Amino acid sequence: MENYITHLYARNIGVFEELDVSFNPTFNFIVGPNGSGKTSILKAIALALNPSSAQNLRYGEKAAVWFDAVFNSQTYRVGLGEGWVSNVDMYRSASHHMWTVPPSDSEHTALNASQLEGQNINITPLILGAYRRINYQRIEGMKREPNITEQRRHYHMSSFSNLDGGSLPNVKQWMINRYFEIEKD
Repeated sequence: MENYITHLYARNIGVFEELDVSFNPTFNFIVGPNGSGKTSILKAIALALNPSSAQNLRYGEKAAVWFDAVFNSQTYRVGLGEGWVSNVDMYRSASHHMWTVPPSDSEHTALNASQLEGQNINITPLILGAYRRINYQRIEGMKREPNITEQRRHYHMSSFSNLDGGSLPNVKQWMINRYFEIEKD
């Protein structure tokens, strides 16, 4: 199954007046000096999926953010067109104002993130920030995981805090669960 982001566009968000970047379908590294916008690129993707964290970035007039993605050989444009954010002039006071749809084109079906669930479209990019600490997490063997819809919703809602290191995923538990699920000799 194909499932990857092909392109990201952001205007008047964070450090970018305009950001227009393409990704390859496999693995992408974002590198650069401190303060160059690496985390802002990841936050723009997270913002397109969860605008409730709008206060975490700066915005200008006509702010917009979306990404193009492939899911099951279909192409989608997911994000927010102009008019989605209010209080753009007040840093750390901006808020998600309304669900707008990004501009459409002939190649992509344009949706905002609230429309993904209803159509069972699983666009959930893996976003890993630069964790500067790793806390000990106790495990107790295999643990039941929430269903895929709940996992996806939680991931979208916590993507900003994951980038900032505030809510680290329990990778250790995930690995234990996968170990018990694989066939062994």
